[in-house]
Amino acid sequence: MLEAFRAHIRKKDWGTAHQRLLVAVSGGLDSMVLLHLLQQAGCPMGVGHVNFQLRGAAADEDERFVRETCEQRKIPFHSTRLDTNNYAIRQGVSVQVAARELRYQWLVEVARREGYTHIVTAHQANDNLETVLLNWIHGKGWDGWLGIPEQNELIIRPLLPFSREQVLTYAASQGITWREDESNLGDDYQRNAVRHHVVPELLKINPSLMDTFQRGLAKTQALPFLIKAGLAAAGQEGITVVGSEMRIAKRWLTGQPAPVSVLYELMRGHGFTLSQVQQLTEARDHVGARFLTHTHVAVVDRDAILVGPLSDSPGEALIDQGETVARLGSQQLHFFVEPPAIAADAAAACLDLDCLSFPLTWRGWREGDVLQPFGMTGTRKVSDMLIDAKVPRSHKPEVTVLESGGRVVWLVGHRVAEWARITPNTRQMLRVQWSREMVE
Repeated sequence: MLEAFRAHIRKKDWGTAHQRLLVAVSGGLDSMVLLHLLQQAGCPMGVGHVNFQLRGAAADEDERFVRETCEQRKIPFHSTRLDTNNYAIRQGVSVQVAARELRYQWLVEVARREGYTHIVTAHQANDNLETVLLNWIHGKGWDGWLGIPEQNELIIRPLLPFSREQVLTYAASQGITWREDESNLGDDYQRNAVRHHVVPELLKINPSLMDTFQRGLAKTQALPFLIKAGLAAAGQEGITVVGSEMRIAKRWLTGQPAPVSVLYELMRGHGFTLSQVQQLTEARDHVGARFLTHTHVAVVDRDAILVGPLSDSPGEALIDQGETVARLGSQQLHFFVEPPAIAADAAAACLDLDCLSFPLTWRGWREGDVLQPFGMTGTRKVSDMLIDAKVPRSHKPEVTVLESGGRVVWLVGHRVAEWARITPNTRQMLRVQWSREMVE
């Protein structure tokens, strides 16, 4: 395996004398074999280890094991401890997603600070197969079937051509020791369930599954370039790009063999979902219909669909007393001075006018924002309230707050501040009605 590995990294021009590799080492089988192979190949490198603080003493032992290995081999060692659980809660993501995001963020920081030219991870062929199967199970598009890329900007994955069986055989032949992560033994995570149950059944059908899978991937490597080239050629008559705006001719789109699929390929890079694209295709005769992501807006025009960035993101609006409407992108606030009442609609806030200081500020929420919720004496973080409200992560950038005198008076569409609520002593009420221009 060592000679095959050397030949592979030579072909890719990785690990040369003018490069410094930051190797992500967890202490498990794959990363310890990767470390051994790179050292045998004479690659200049250092090691990065992340303790996610998820497995108590076992994680601390992993860290100690990797540190001592690096000390014995005189390899520069970098480590960090991350509060993965709290990050997952704050971001509204799974622990696995949180760990992956935190890991790559830290590795990139270390690489840039210490002058490493590449970050090396130990993904191998079985990881690739499991990823493709999970992407298929979860309905990912064609690019999800291409597997894990061998190189993605700074990150390289030189073990991808080699199977777990090859890695294990090499470890045994070289007397390589490693730490076993007990969480990999159960089926709590979807990847483990695929590894322990799905892949063994596929191997019964095709004992040469790994070789077949690798050959299949080789056949599809040019697919992204061909699809982009095909779209560019097909769109010469129907797609116009002026500055940051893309104009898609409706007549051209309708004439395509699969309009929804074509439109999805054109728009998904801006965060549009398949559901949005389907609705947009159905609404293409409704001039003025709008669809939003947290960064872009698609508008149905008379002859075309216009796709461009949200012009005011990020931004804010100042509202003076007496104003009746304010706008932030596709969102609007309407203001009405009325007799005191209580709003049953979450899209409306009923505020005691005498408690407010003008001008009001309407802006996107920020980390660190707090609100005293209705009925409470203390404050809560807006980020925690969005988690409680189960606001999808992709929608959080669109959430706004209304401020009065530097304090959040309304988490728009969600909660009103206790200090500005309607009471029996309220003389005049300011009703604020939120709306947005968006086709659902």
